[in-house]
Amino acid sequence: MKSSVAIDSLETNIPTSKAGFLSDICFVKVVYTVENATRDLDLVVKLLPQNDEIVTFMKRGNLGEREVAFYERAGSEEFVKFCHASGLDHPVPEVYGSLLKDNSVTLVLDDLNAKGYRMHLLPEGNKLQEIKCTFKAIAVIHAFGYDAISKRGREYFHVPFDSSYLNDLVCLGLKMQIDMFKGSPLAEVLTSLVSKHKDMIATSQTHPLIETLVHGDLWAGNVMFTLDGKAASIYDWQFACIDNPLCDVTSMLLMSAEPSVYENHLNEVMEIYWKSFTGALMKNNVEIPITFTFESITRNLEKLWMHGFMFFTASLPDMMGNGKITEDRVRRVVSFLDTIDVFSLFLKDHKH
Repeated sequence: MKSSVAIDSLETNIPTSKAGFLSDICFVKVVYTVENATRDLDLVVKLLPQNDEIVTFMKRGNLGEREVAFYERAGSEEFVKFCHASGLDHPVPEVYGSLLKDNSVTLVLDDLNAKGYRMHLLPEGNKLQEIKCTFKAIAVIHAFGYDAISKRGREYFHVPFDSSYLNDLVCLGLKMQIDMFKGSPLAEVLTSLVSKHKDMIATSQTHPLIETLVHGDLWAGNVMFTLDGKAASIYDWQFACIDNPLCDVTSMLLMSAEPSVYENHLNEVMEIYWKSFTGALMKNNVEIPITFTFESITRNLEKLWMHGFMFFTASLPDMMGNGKITEDRVRRVVSFLDTIDVFSLFLKDHKH
């Protein structure tokens, strides 16, 4: 807070049940005095779980480093000013502190629950309005990432990333879908994808658009919405990396949207995303990349659907096992992608 702070009282609340996989959290109510005024804050403190298997998994992917690095950028005056000029405050929780030391990760963030935000994770998928406000938020963050990389280089965000952890998860998710479509032509298509799972993981690298900071795990489980569904704040940035921004767009649509959103309103939500991205750059006096037209992102989306499907597939064992998605929605995702020839085009491009 750039000033001396005296802590008057702390009240800690540890949740009785665990919702996340890669972190433990506790809620803290702080009463403090700063500049002779007494104030209070509702915070959430995020900690690395004391589980050797999870610690190994996080170290393998540099997940702690990635999240701390992101929040260091998100807590900067530069980021806050960029978002404010874009007309969007708090697209991520405000950060009060971050620490990475040995195997310990500690993040101190604004408790969005106290500001009226709620998680809205529906097995049948999230509605159009929630997808729109998520796209507005992530587009501004993508615009900031593009601007920062253009000015400072990739090193500003870069933390080494090993995507090999996805191999087994993608194959397991494909097997679940093959069993689901057993006896149908789609089962044969899905079976043919198993041997090409590494090509699926590399989709964004083989079909670039622009480079920016992406969330890397964008779905409704990592988003909190205001009660009216008109604003979203995105958290859990362990998988943040530099990549094609449509990675986040396709993962959010396939993992979290009601199928009717991408079946009937795809052009509408993509226009929301594009206008939010380009608008954020213009309001911050940043030149819009000539390669980032609405037509170019629409064309690129045709290829990047495969990235969204890959991430959807890798997440399926957890989502199905915990009731976060219905079998009907899984079928709708696969059928939609088959209808628009995503699988056939991908297999044609990867005949080897």
